[in-house]
Amino acid sequence: MKQLFVLLLLANFTFANHVEEYIPPVSLEKSEKDPSLKPDESVFRFTFKSISDTEGKQVIFYSIDGSEKRAKLMDNIYFEISTTPGEHSFQFYYDEHHDEVTANSLVIKAQYRDEYSIRLENVDFPIMVEKPVIYLYPTAVTEVTVEVITEGQLTFTYPSYEESWKMTINPDGTIQNGENSYRYLFWESQHTAFIKSDPSTGSAIANKDIVSFLEASLGEFGFTTQEQADFITYWAPKMIRYPGCKIQFLLNDECNQFAQLNIDPKPDQVFRFYMLWSPLENVNDFNYLRPQKIQSISRLGFTVIEWGGSQIELSPKEVL
Repeated sequence: MKQLFVLLLLANFTFANHVEEYIPPVSLEKSEKDPSLKPDESVFRFTFKSISDTEGKQVIFYSIDGSEKRAKLMDNIYFEISTTPGEHSFQFYYDEHHDEVTANSLVIKAQYRDEYSIRLENVDFPIMVEKPVIYLYPTAVTEVTVEVITEGQLTFTYPSYEESWKMTINPDGTIQNGENSYRYLFWESQHTAFIKSDPSTGSAIANKDIVSFLEASLGEFGFTTQEQADFITYWAPKMIRYPGCKIQFLLNDECNQFAQLNIDPKPDQVFRFYMLWSPLENVNDFNYLRPQKIQSISRLGFTVIEWGGSQIELSPKEVL
């Protein structure tokens, strides 16, 4: 079955110490004997009430006892499969916007029709883009135009942004705008969009270790001491308020989901580093996470570095 990625909600999040009522993904709705079936025949009907086939795909991908298949959805919501009596295992996959469901050990009697409701949870969550900053390091004093392209409106920029930034940039990264100078360009956007990420990767870090973890991760990526200080002094005070945090990084091309950068003249290197983090009550509950490998950047030629991040809500699967 296809590996799913989960779209995360990037928004301000107040950690709650409760779990909403659990709705099982697989529910038996009806089981009836059908004498018209052969003695060695049984029929499953699977109804998917949580999906809407607006694009006319009318197809569900599934496996039965490890054999992968596809079926056309009747009336856009259900399909039937004839099989032998006994115990069977199923998996269901619709699309990247819905979670995959596994149904192990569904037992059906001979000459029975069993109807199951399958709940494919929608995993699309809107995002809020928080505090990205952009550093520019040309090889000589250069007039540079920087355009940030988002689907929503920029809510705050510094320095002032009017369709683009047009600044004089020094090789040490100092940004000149008339008599004013800056270390970086700052932007924020409140528009929601959908971000693709793998929730099984990342690290669960106790609050006492957050600063050292960020120092090591940023250093591995190749941040300068000043860039690390800018990042950590913004995020660490927010994160250490909690017993621990789940931390995941999106790197380089993955960050294009947040916004596109148009820079003229075109840089030789553009490196982007976004952090998604969630408050945790107990980091030991997240030992299953696969640590991320961070590839170091190089700073050859005109180099641009951008970092950003957001506090995110754990997906329902992670909370449960």
